[in-house]
Amino acid sequence: MRGDTLTAASAADAKRSLVVHIGPRKTGTTSIQAALASRRDPLRELGVVYPGTGKQHFQPVNRFIGRRQMWETDVDGEVVERPWRQLLREIGDAPHGVISTEVLSQARREHVQRIVDSAPDRTPIVVITYRRFEDLLSSTWQQLVKEGLRDPLDEWSRAAVVAHPELSQDPFPRILDLATLVDIWGGIVGPENVVVILIERSQPLAIFNAFEDVLSLPQGFLTPDGGAAQKRSFTAQEAELLRQTNALLPRDRDSLKRHRALRRSVAHWLDEHPPSDDDTRLSLPLDVVKLARERSEEMVHSVQELSGRIRVFGDLKSLLADASSPPQDFHVPTTTTTAVAAQWLAMAIQHLPEDT
Repeated sequence: MRGDTLTAASAADAKRSLVVHIGPRKTGTTSIQAALASRRDPLRELGVVYPGTGKQHFQPVNRFIGRRQMWETDVDGEVVERPWRQLLREIGDAPHGVISTEVLSQARREHVQRIVDSAPDRTPIVVITYRRFEDLLSSTWQQLVKEGLRDPLDEWSRAAVVAHPELSQDPFPRILDLATLVDIWGGIVGPENVVVILIERSQPLAIFNAFEDVLSLPQGFLTPDGGAAQKRSFTAQEAELLRQTNALLPRDRDSLKRHRALRRSVAHWLDEHPPSDDDTRLSLPLDVVKLARERSEEMVHSVQELSGRIRVFGDLKSLLADASSPPQDFHVPTTTTTAVAAQWLAMAIQHLPEDT
């Protein structure tokens, strides 16, 4: 669905733009990054530069805002400006430059200001991709488990949904709150330069159409051949096995490298093996679902108050609960078999060669 308001694209036409896609994760970011990266040369011919050689800009951004990653957490690190400045030099005088990485959703106001100040000759256009909050809670937890998270889904999701987005020491209450992301970024770049793209399962190509609109590209230019690929989620059994394995691993650098190798293998295995009829779908506790739906109503109301100032692709009401689909009761498939398998898997990881 095309955007129904205002000025972000027209402002970009009047002045060279820096389009900053901040995610958050699990909102179609990988798909749009792959589309942009695979079309670098044709994009340049149309006045759009997606700098670098990788699919996204994790490392340059991480260094520029002073973050580093250890297991599933991000901690303060040394600020290194050179990789970010290299991206800007590569964009050069092109009408549009595009930066995309989910780590930008973690940026605090001082980080946003630093990014804006680094390109004073460009209009910053901030793109936030987003999906239903309760779905985002579950999918984000799954991703964090792949990265080493030890916390069970019920504990992690309950903490994320009740914490204050900007006061919590944990970044995820802030990262996953649409209204907070709009407030943080819009407070620096101006709400007229914020674009929200809503991700709906029934419209998997909408994210590509929206980016084409923002970048003034021909319709269908970014759409993948064969449509948008869909990666399947963990089943409850798979997630619990990996979570228990994480809990048994030491938190040192050698184990981290081995765990990353495991993560690549897990991702490949998931792509090749569909779930069976006996597997259980992940679900949130009913109290978390209730709180998440209340938060969603608050987010929608907050963004609607900016109607006519920010640009929204999609229907904000799609973020609200579907009364015809009541939530499933929460169930953790903890068994002796799972615990034994986790022990064996943890031991196997620790004995992998260091150069894996």
